[in-house]
Amino acid sequence: MLPRLGEGGDRALRFTLSPTPLDALPEVTWVGLVRGPAGPLLFHSLFRTVPPNPVPGNVVLSTPLAGGPSSPVAIDHGMVPVSLRWDAAMRPDGRFAVVFEHALGATNAVFLRSPDDLPPLEPSEFLGRAPSPEAQARVNARLVQGAISPPRSFDSFTDPRFVRGADRSLAITAVVDGRQLALFSAVQSPSREPPPWRRVEVACVDGIVVANEGGTGLVYKTLASGRADEDEIVTGRLHYVRLQPDLRPAGPPVDVFPNLDVFGIDAAPLADGVAVLATTRTGLAAAVVSTGARGPLLLGLAEHPMEDRVTSPSILADASRVHVAAIASRRSPKARVITGTLEVTRTAP
Repeated sequence: MLPRLGEGGDRALRFTLSPTPLDALPEVTWVGLVRGPAGPLLFHSLFRTVPPNPVPGNVVLSTPLAGGPSSPVAIDHGMVPVSLRWDAAMRPDGRFAVVFEHALGATNAVFLRSPDDLPPLEPSEFLGRAPSPEAQARVNARLVQGAISPPRSFDSFTDPRFVRGADRSLAITAVVDGRQLALFSAVQSPSREPPPWRRVEVACVDGIVVANEGGTGLVYKTLASGRADEDEIVTGRLHYVRLQPDLRPAGPPVDVFPNLDVFGIDAAPLADGVAVLATTRTGLAAAVVSTGARGPLLLGLAEHPMEDRVTSPSILADASRVHVAAIASRRSPKARVITGTLEVTRTAP
């Protein structure tokens, strides 16, 4: 059950944020909020070497948002040792899957990795402390590798994400050559060939497909004049549009943050709307868009200034609240992961 915006009136948004303790904070590269079987989880990644592989990889771990020890979920080694983006979701069987942007050299691909049914590994087996050969065999055995994007393709696929709100994340999107989104099935075919993909017919440099009871829509970023941030995420303007079954726009778009440039973006479905989180030059920004019968309508937005540069925004709605997370001062001695909530209240009717 997801929060409901209801009809009529504007909405006031208020952030409540605090630092979240994690091991190896200066090394945390990306964060993501994921719905778990017992509540929200904070997924985070470290870019480091896991013996015996001498090439650094992207290691993804999960931590209960309420606090507790971290558990390893997946690791990906690209052909080029760089820290790239990923997204995670709980599968229909209750296990987790992580989709990685996989470096091939001249282009990037999309790889899906999932743990199998072996017992959980000790975190030390993923944290660079030399594991035993038996432990490393367990690491290798519990990962299922699958290329989602087509092999031998001249297209480059970046910024992979699970579709938000789809049948517990059985679909994946990625940006094709920085121009528009590709939509993939996350279900492995019997032939184990990469699944076919379709183009979302909206020009964009980044985007998130969101599904709720009102149908399917797209939160997407178009290029704006300005520079990229330190993570090479380009600045842009954010919009929302409903999608038809053929993945074409079902009407005119709504500007999510009018006259505001954004960098990183994320979105979460509400029962009758979409909650959006973005990083800006001065901090965080959030908005809610109604997708009900009168929609799409921008109902409210808020900015949260921060002294430090903020990256890797993540937003997740459950039955009780809207959760948010981000990294402040990424890859610096004062790096910290910020988590909290976004309160959405009705103002005038």
